[in-house]
Amino acid sequence: MPKKAKPVLSLGINPELIKIILKEEMKKRNWSNYRLSHESGVSQSSVSDHFNETKNVIPSNDTIDRYCTALGISHSDLVIRAEYYKSKKGELLPLLWEKIEKMSKSGHMELLEYCDKIIIKEEHKKAHDIYEDDDE
Repeated sequence: MPKKAKPVLSLGINPELIKIILKEEMKKRNWSNYRLSHESGVSQSSVSDHFNETKNVIPSNDTIDRYCTALGISHSDLVIRAEYYKSKKGELLPLLWEKIEKMSKSGHMELLEYCDKIIIKEEHKKAHDIYEDDDE
Protein backbone atom coordinates (compact mmCIF):
# COMPACT_ATOMS: atom_id res chain seq x y z
CA MET A 1 0.00 0.00 0.00
CA PRO A 2 1.49 3.41 -0.97
CA LYS A 3 2.40 5.83 1.78
CA LYS A 4 0.04 8.73 2.25
CA ALA A 5 1.71 12.16 2.05
CA LYS A 6 2.07 13.99 5.36
CA PRO A 7 -0.17 17.01 5.64
CA VAL A 8 1.89 20.14 5.02
CA LEU A 9 0.73 21.94 8.16
CA SER A 10 1.78 19.01 10.35
CA LEU A 11 5.39 19.42 9.15
CA GLY A 12 5.90 22.55 11.22
CA ILE A 13 6.02 24.95 8.27
CA ASN A 14 4.93 28.51 8.88
CA PRO A 15 1.45 28.81 7.26
CA GLU A 16 2.26 32.36 6.15
CA LEU A 17 5.25 31.01 4.26
CA ILE A 18 3.02 28.44 2.56
CA LYS A 19 0.67 31.22 1.46
CA ILE A 20 3.58 33.24 0.06
CA ILE A 21 4.84 30.28 -1.96
CA LEU A 22 1.33 29.66 -3.29
CA LYS A 23 1.05 33.37 -4.19
CA GLU A 24 4.40 33.18 -6.00
CA GLU A 25 3.06 30.25 -8.03
CA MET A 26 -0.10 32.20 -8.83
CA LYS A 27 1.98 35.19 -9.90
CA LYS A 28 4.12 32.99 -12.21
CA ARG A 29 0.94 31.89 -13.96
CA ASN A 30 -0.66 35.34 -13.82
CA TRP A 31 -3.58 33.86 -11.87
CA SER A 32 -6.03 35.86 -9.82
CA ASN A 33 -7.78 34.61 -6.70
CA TYR A 34 -10.79 33.99 -8.94
CA ARG A 35 -8.75 31.73 -11.24
CA LEU A 36 -7.33 29.77 -8.29
CA SER A 37 -10.85 29.36 -6.96
CA HIS A 38 -12.09 28.11 -10.31
CA GLU A 39 -9.17 25.70 -10.83
CA SER A 40 -9.09 24.35 -7.26
CA GLY A 41 -12.80 24.18 -6.53
CA VAL A 42 -12.31 26.22 -3.34
CA SER A 43 -14.93 28.93 -2.91
CA GLN A 44 -13.94 32.41 -3.99
CA SER A 45 -14.61 33.83 -0.53
CA SER A 46 -12.34 31.20 1.07
CA VAL A 47 -9.52 31.93 -1.39
CA SER A 48 -9.90 35.64 -0.65
CA ASP A 49 -9.82 34.97 3.09
CA HIS A 50 -6.68 32.81 2.77
CA PHE A 51 -4.74 35.44 0.84
CA ASN A 52 -6.06 38.56 2.56
CA GLU A 53 -3.33 40.13 4.72
CA THR A 54 -5.73 41.61 7.23
CA LYS A 55 -7.33 38.25 7.96
CA ASN A 56 -5.34 35.51 9.60
CA VAL A 57 -7.17 32.59 8.00
CA ILE A 58 -5.01 29.51 7.55
CA PRO A 59 -6.10 27.08 4.83
CA SER A 60 -6.64 23.48 5.92
CA ASN A 61 -4.37 20.68 4.69
CA ASP A 62 -7.11 19.62 2.28
CA THR A 63 -7.36 23.14 0.86
CA ILE A 64 -3.57 23.42 0.51
CA ASP A 65 -3.68 20.09 -1.33
CA ARG A 66 -6.36 21.45 -3.68
CA TYR A 67 -4.31 24.61 -4.33
CA CYS A 68 -1.18 22.55 -5.04
CA THR A 69 -3.06 20.28 -7.44
CA ALA A 70 -4.57 23.26 -9.27
CA LEU A 71 -1.15 24.94 -9.55
CA GLY A 72 0.57 21.71 -10.59
CA ILE A 73 2.98 21.57 -7.66
CA SER A 74 3.44 18.77 -5.17
CA HIS A 75 3.49 18.94 -1.40
CA SER A 76 7.18 18.01 -1.62
CA ASP A 77 7.84 21.07 -3.81
CA LEU A 78 6.05 23.23 -1.28
CA VAL A 79 8.00 21.74 1.64
CA ILE A 80 11.34 21.97 -0.19
CA ARG A 81 10.78 25.63 -1.02
CA ALA A 82 9.67 26.40 2.54
CA GLU A 83 12.74 24.62 3.92
CA TYR A 84 14.93 26.53 1.47
CA TYR A 85 13.53 29.82 2.75
CA LYS A 86 14.10 28.71 6.33
CA SER A 87 17.68 27.53 5.80
CA LYS A 88 19.05 29.83 3.10
CA LYS A 89 17.15 33.08 3.32
CA GLY A 90 15.68 33.02 6.73
CA GLU A 91 12.01 32.22 7.21
CA LEU A 92 10.94 35.84 7.58
CA LEU A 93 12.68 37.20 4.49
CA PRO A 94 9.88 36.27 2.04
CA LEU A 95 7.38 37.88 4.41
CA LEU A 96 9.52 41.01 4.52
CA TRP A 97 9.97 41.17 0.74
CA GLU A 98 6.24 40.81 0.18
CA LYS A 99 5.59 43.83 2.38
CA ILE A 100 8.45 45.88 0.88
CA GLU A 101 7.11 45.31 -2.65
CA LYS A 102 3.86 46.99 -1.65
CA MET A 103 5.54 50.09 -0.25
CA SER A 104 5.87 53.41 -2.04
CA LYS A 105 9.26 54.92 -2.93
CA SER A 106 9.01 57.27 0.04
CA GLY A 107 8.24 54.24 2.22
CA HIS A 108 11.38 52.56 0.87
CA MET A 109 13.43 55.62 1.81
CA GLU A 110 11.96 55.69 5.32
CA LEU A 111 12.69 51.97 5.70
CA LEU A 112 16.32 52.45 4.58
CA GLU A 113 16.79 55.31 7.04
CA TYR A 114 15.31 53.19 9.82
CA CYS A 115 17.55 50.23 8.90
CA ASP A 116 20.60 52.53 8.95
CA LYS A 117 19.64 53.66 12.47
CA ILE A 118 19.29 50.04 13.64
CA ILE A 119 22.64 49.06 12.11
CA ILE A 120 24.41 52.06 13.66
CA LYS A 121 22.82 51.27 17.04
CA GLU A 122 23.98 47.63 16.80
CA GLU A 123 27.50 48.68 15.77
CA HIS A 124 27.67 51.02 18.77
CA LYS A 125 26.47 48.23 21.05
CA LYS A 126 29.11 45.81 19.68
CA ALA A 127 31.83 48.43 20.10
CA HIS A 128 30.63 49.13 23.66
CA ASP A 129 30.54 45.39 24.48
CA ILE A 130 34.10 44.96 23.13
CA TYR A 131 35.28 47.95 25.16
CA GLU A 132 33.69 46.51 28.32
CA ASP A 133 35.31 43.10 27.64
CA ASP A 134 38.73 44.79 27.43
CA ASP A 135 38.24 46.34 30.88
CA GLU A 136 37.82 42.96 32.56
